[in-house]
Amino acid sequence: MTAERVLRTYLTLVAVSTGASSMIWGINTLFLLDAGLGVGQTFAANAFFTAGMVLFEVPTGVVADLIGRRVSYLLGTATLIGTTLLYLWLWRVHAGFWWWALVSALLGLGFTFFSGATEAWLVDGLHATGYEGSLDAAFAKGQVANGVAMLGGSIGGGVLAQFTNLGMPYVVRALLLVATFAVAWRSMRDIGFTPKPRASVRSEMTAVVRSSLHHGLRNQRVRWVILAGPFTAGVSAYGFYAAQPYLLHLYGHTTSYAVAGLAAGAVATAQIAGGLTAPHLTRLFTRTGGTPGPAAGVRLPAQPAPGGGGLPAQPAPERSGGADQRVGVLMGAIVVSGVVIAGIGLVTSFWVAMGLLIVWGTMFAATTPIRQAYLNTYIPSEQRATVLSFDNLVGSAGGVVVQPALGRAADVWGYGPAYLVCAVVQILAVPVLGLARRKPVETPDAEPLALRA
Repeated sequence: MTAERVLRTYLTLVAVSTGASSMIWGINTLFLLDAGLGVGQTFAANAFFTAGMVLFEVPTGVVADLIGRRVSYLLGTATLIGTTLLYLWLWRVHAGFWWWALVSALLGLGFTFFSGATEAWLVDGLHATGYEGSLDAAFAKGQVANGVAMLGGSIGGGVLAQFTNLGMPYVVRALLLVATFAVAWRSMRDIGFTPKPRASVRSEMTAVVRSSLHHGLRNQRVRWVILAGPFTAGVSAYGFYAAQPYLLHLYGHTTSYAVAGLAAGAVATAQIAGGLTAPHLTRLFTRTGGTPGPAAGVRLPAQPAPGGGGLPAQPAPERSGGADQRVGVLMGAIVVSGVVIAGIGLVTSFWVAMGLLIVWGTMFAATTPIRQAYLNTYIPSEQRATVLSFDNLVGSAGGVVVQPALGRAADVWGYGPAYLVCAVVQILAVPVLGLARRKPVETPDAEPLALRA
């Protein structure tokens, strides 16, 4: 398999899985409210989804690192099919809150099989096939594919709900996930990664988790970027799902499900714009302490390492300028998007709020590939899926706390004031990220692992 085919397969997997999953994203909050849950209960159910991600992120990341990325992806797809159908059943019977909490946690399990494993599959495959391009650009293409698929899925789901009912998008989602499973089964093969022989699954899990913590929290370059995640992840989850009822309130028609789908489609459009913008942001980076360098961002080596697995044994360390400027761009984007979120809470016009939502989504999407490339630069191949899953775990932990708190704020004060609280929480990530710019005590474990121009 060539590097181009690896990247093409990755983009296909992103498109089909996001297209299927996003069928419900534009109307999920309205779906839960229609099932009889209150505003606070709705976001508490979403918090159980993120709690499921917290519980299962590292174990499923270990599955990807020990057994294979493909197996993890297939398990995730199968789990999402089952939990989507369970969601539909709970809606039909107007089940109690705790049933929603349980199934939401299992839904989180399904997504944790994806997180980390898909990125790790791409990075390992590109390395093994001699990819000469930029990780930033590769992830940015994934962001665009994700946005295009989300645009079609979320708008389609909203329109479908408008002409049928709120349950039909869940039926279509389950069918599309079956197609996603078939595509992954046929086209996804682990390349550049060899599963480790296991004498004891428990001992292997312990060793991999310990190693992932060593390359995660004990690595100053990675630690603070991970620990800033809870603030931004919790806000992004609430901000997206609260936009559905909030925008409908501003629009004046609370049952216009197509408009809710359009709102999610606006965020998808922002993701496309952000993905196209991300490669240009990499021109802000430098290879040396202040001298402008190539605009390509982080590059993988032109030739694979001997044996086809892992990354070069003696990496070329990155100068601090490129890493510091990546962190600086992330900090600036958080401040700007915080101001935009506050604006969403203050305006009273539907169209102005929609425009601000697009700006917010664009900022988030433009910086996501930069953050992904930054983290992958400092994580060894053997622990990549687990450390990336740990990063998602920490972000999800923030969502467990932030979402119900903001949901309660919306219940008491309304959605607008809750968005103002969102802005404050978002800004709290800035000083945490700033600690990543402090010069670390360099050790072999702290050196970047995927850098050669």
